[in-house]
Amino acid sequence: MSEQRSPQPTGAERSRPARRGLRGCPASEARDRLVSAGLRPTAQRCAIAWLLNGPKHRHVTPEGLYQEASKARVSVSQSSIYNILRQFTEAGLLRQRTFRGLVIYDTDVSDHQHFLVEETQEVINMPGTPMRVGGLPSAPEGYEIVGVELIARVRSKR
Repeated sequence: MSEQRSPQPTGAERSRPARRGLRGCPASEARDRLVSAGLRPTAQRCAIAWLLNGPKHRHVTPEGLYQEASKARVSVSQSSIYNILRQFTEAGLLRQRTFRGLVIYDTDVSDHQHFLVEETQEVINMPGTPMRVGGLPSAPEGYEIVGVELIARVRSKR
């Protein structure tokens, strides 16, 4: 009986990292999140998901994310950033929010409220549980209220 040997890896296979045992790796986690959301894990989507994936939730603008990607040497155009952010939002990985004309993408998709720092346009999560708003008017005929977002504008004390 002859012993079966595994075929020797080619040059390209040797240079590729093994996919096994990468659990816990930020790049692998980003790829897994895309697949779980039903998105094809292209190189650009994986790179952007990796940039967004961190220990803390983030609020990013498309322009800021493009600058961050450029610094990280991710080859992606500004229009691709907009498309990827739209796709991530539609897949439920991000929430798009607009504050006084400023469009940001929030990596925390749970219901929560925000502070907007007027001087810097920085967006900060409000701590605690979601707030309840009472006394809302009835929705127009044929519609239902699905959520209310509250933003508190703040500025530094002088």
